[in-house]
Amino acid sequence: MGSTEERSRLIESISILERELKEAERELAKAVQDRLRTTQIEDQWHVEVSSLSKLIEVRQQRLNPDSNAQVASSIAGVTRAGSDQSSGGVPQVSFSSEGEGGGEKINLVEWIEGFVAASGSRGIAPPEILAAAAKAGLKMHKNYPYVVLKKLKERDHVIRRGKRYFKKQQS
Repeated sequence: MGSTEERSRLIESISILERELKEAERELAKAVQDRLRTTQIEDQWHVEVSSLSKLIEVRQQRLNPDSNAQVASSIAGVTRAGSDQSSGGVPQVSFSSEGEGGGEKINLVEWIEGFVAASGSRGIAPPEILAAAAKAGLKMHKNYPYVVLKKLKERDHVIRRGKRYFKKQQS
């Protein structure tokens, strides 16, 4: 360093850059908060749309009682319980849908796997699965989606990125 004048200019330049850095960090934090808030709203609307479309399907099925055998699998997007017992250690919990004469069973493990697949590139978080299950009239313990997703991940059926789960693309 040559002169004290050059040194003082560098110090002043550094302090200006530090102020600009703090401002940029504040703006970044705001942008991240806005994005998270927007993502939460988007997730809520996705669950709402999904739930409403399933409710419409259920009510349409009530208008046509002859096709009740298809309602459970169309709502869940999965096969009937008992057709595939490759649970890999996850208990095969079934739900008997109310209001149907045949007592059709919905396999919750397969329902969750189908719901993850239906989420597509958005992926899904366990709380969203719980909310969708509640809206669909399915009851499960609050930890159940986490257990199922862990087993599905171990079986290489889903992948996890952050807090969201995605259907693994088979190559």
